[in-house]
Amino acid sequence: MNKFLVSSAFPNKNSQGVALGLARNGKLAVFITSFAFVEGSLLHRLASFFKLNNLLKRVLKRGFNGKLRIYPLNELLRRLPKCLAISPLISPDDVRRELDQKVSRLLSKGQVEDAVGVYVYADESYKIIQAAKKKNLCVVYELHIAYYKEIQAIIEAERRKNHEWVEETPLYTDSEAGTQIDKELLLADKVVVASQYTKRSLEKFGFDGSQVKVIPYGFPDITPKEYSRNRSRIKLLFVGSLGITKGLKYLIQALEGLSDKVELTIVGGGECSEALYSAIQEHRYINSLPHSEVLALMREADLFIFPTLSEGFGMVVTEAMSQGTPVITTPNGCGADLIVDGENGWLVPAADSEALRQTIQDIIANPSILGQVGKAALKNS
Repeated sequence: MNKFLVSSAFPNKNSQGVALGLARNGKLAVFITSFAFVEGSLLHRLASFFKLNNLLKRVLKRGFNGKLRIYPLNELLRRLPKCLAISPLISPDDVRRELDQKVSRLLSKGQVEDAVGVYVYADESYKIIQAAKKKNLCVVYELHIAYYKEIQAIIEAERRKNHEWVEETPLYTDSEAGTQIDKELLLADKVVVASQYTKRSLEKFGFDGSQVKVIPYGFPDITPKEYSRNRSRIKLLFVGSLGITKGLKYLIQALEGLSDKVELTIVGGGECSEALYSAIQEHRYINSLPHSEVLALMREADLFIFPTLSEGFGMVVTEAMSQGTPVITTPNGCGADLIVDGENGWLVPAADSEALRQTIQDIIANPSILGQVGKAALKNS
C-alpha cells in the first residue's frame, strides 16, 4: 500500500492531524518529530503532575500504532530552564536542522519501508526533499506561513513607521533568511497552503497559483458557552507570539483610554521589542499555558482579538470560534476565508488601530451582540 513519511519539527494539531489521518487509513509509513509526549503516557502524566507547562505544549494523541519516531535532544535542551547555561545556545533552527538531517539519513539508507512520498513543512525539510527526490518519492510541501518575502515587506513597513516596536531580530531579516524556502519550493511536487492569503502571497511574488492547493485547517471540538451580560468590563483575549507580525501593538493602541470598559489578557511568548514588552505590562500577561488552559481562557473571554499582520492560517481564530467566543481579526490569515463581517465575527484592516478601536467601541455600545455573533461562530465551527 502507498504510504507517506510525515516530518514535522514542531508538531501542532494540524501536522498531527495529517499523520493521524494517514495512519487511520493505513497510509502512514512513519511520523517523525523532535519532541512530544504521547497523551496518557507515563511521561505525560509526570509532566502534568509537576506542571511542566513549557513541555506540555507538545502532546500527541494516541493512534500512531508504532509509526511514531522522536528525536528529542535539541528540543529538550532548548526547553530547559533559562538559568541553565545550555538552553540559550539551542535555537529553533537547531531543532529543525537536526530533524532534517536525521530524516534525510533514514531515507538515504532506505530505512523507511513502503514510502512512496513525504509530507514536509517549510523551512525545515530541504535535506529531506533532496533525499526523497533521489529515491523518486513524491514531495508534498506545506507552506504553513505566508511567503517570506511578504513577511519581510510587512516588517520593513513597520520599521519605517516606528522601529521601536520591532523586535531586535524579527523573522526573515538576515541575508540568508528565506532562501531555503525557495530551494524547497523549487523541488516540491505539490504545494499545500491553509489560506487564500498565503496563496496570494506566493502569487504576488511570481509563483504559479495553479500549482498551489488551499486546504484550510480544521476546527477543534466545539464547546458551547454561557454568555454573560452583567460584567462591568468586557473581557478581551489575545493569544499568540509577541513578534511584530502578530499586530499586538495595534490592539494595545486601540484600547488606549478604554480601561474602564474592557480588560485585556495577553497570552504569548517569544522575542519582542522593549516598547511592546513595556506596553503589555499594563494588561494581564501570561507567558505560557498548556493548550487545554488556553481553550479554557477562550471560553471565559467575551471577545477574542487577533489583529495579525501576516498569518499562514491562524489556528487561534478557529480555536476561539470553536469555544463560542466571537473574534475580531484581519484578512491577513484565515479570517477572510471564514468570517462574514458582523455575522460570525468581525474583520478589520491589518495595521489599523483606529478601525480596530471603532469595532471594539461598537461592541461596547451593544454588548448583547457578543452572544449573537458567538453563537454564529459556533455554528461555523
